[in-house]
Amino acid sequence: MSNLMRCHSVGLTRWHTTQYRRSDHSLFEIPHMRLKSVLLVAATLLGLSGCEKETVYRPGKRTNQSVTNSIGMQFQHIPAGTFLMGSKDVSNESPVRSVRLTKDFFLGTTEVTQSQWIKVMRTSPWSEKENVTHGDNYPATFVSWTDAVQFCRKLSQLDADASYRLPTEAEWEYACRAGSGGKYTSGNSSRKLGDLAWHRDNAFDAGYKSPMQVATKSSNNWGLHDMHGNVNEWCHDRFKPYESSDTVDPSNDEAVAPDPDRKVLNQLRAFRGGAWYFNSKNCRSAYRDGENATARKDHLGFRVVRIPKAET
Repeated sequence: MSNLMRCHSVGLTRWHTTQYRRSDHSLFEIPHMRLKSVLLVAATLLGLSGCEKETVYRPGKRTNQSVTNSIGMQFQHIPAGTFLMGSKDVSNESPVRSVRLTKDFFLGTTEVTQSQWIKVMRTSPWSEKENVTHGDNYPATFVSWTDAVQFCRKLSQLDADASYRLPTEAEWEYACRAGSGGKYTSGNSSRKLGDLAWHRDNAFDAGYKSPMQVATKSSNNWGLHDMHGNVNEWCHDRFKPYESSDTVDPSNDEAVAPDPDRKVLNQLRAFRGGAWYFNSKNCRSAYRDGENATARKDHLGFRVVRIPKAET
C-alpha cells in the first residue's frame, strides 16, 4: 500500500470513529476489519483525502525570523517537519511518500539576483544573451549547477558567520508548499497562481520575454517569493527517481548508471519551480526536471540555504 493510501485509510477510520459517537451505532455492527477494508476500497476508488491537514504537514514552530547577510541577501527561517513529497500525477514526481526533515534551516527569500551574483563572482554570465533584462533585482540566469555551487563556496568564504549551499529537493519542496498539501502553495486550483508567480499566462503570453524582478509577486505563507515560476531553481540533488519508502533528510547525490536513451543522465542535476514561460502545470510545488550540471540557460537560476557556522 502506498504512503498516500495509508494516509487516506487512517483519515477515514478516524472520521468514522467520530461519526460513531454521534450515530445510532448500527453502522458499527460490521466487524472492525471488514469496516477497515470497506473504507480502504472507498479511498482507492473515490480518491478521498482525509488527512492533509493532519498528516501531510507537521511542521515545527516557525519563528518568522529572518536574517540578512553582508551583501544584502535575506533568508527566512524554515522549521523542521514532516510532509508528503511528490505527486501521483507525473511519473518522475512519484511515488508520493512521507519525508521528515530533522533540522531547521534558512532559505533565501528570493532567487539570487544579478547584483548579488556580481558582488560574489565579479562576472555576469547573462550578458549579451537573449531573454534577459539587466538590472540589480532581476534573477541571475545562464548559471549552471556548477556555477551555483561555486557561488555558494565563495559566499561561504566571504561570510564569517555562515556557510551556504543549494537546497535539497526535499527542502525546496517543503519550503515551497509552506504548509499546503495542494498542487500549489495556494491550493489545488491555479486560479490564484498569478498572485504568487510569473508564468506563461501573465508573463510570456502577455509579451514579456525574460524573467521579472524578484519579489514583485506575493510571498507564500513562509515569506518566500517566486517559489512558483519566474525562473527554475537548481537543487543540490542529482535528478533521478525517488525512493519508494518513507525517508528522513533525503539527498540524492549518488551517481546513477546512464540511461541508454539519455546518455547524460548521470550528469543531470534537479531543478524546481517553473519559469516565466512555463504553463501552470509545470509551476506546481511537486514539479521537477533535470539538466546537465554544466547547462546555462535562460530559465535557470537558484536560491541558497544559509547555515550558521556553529551548526556546520
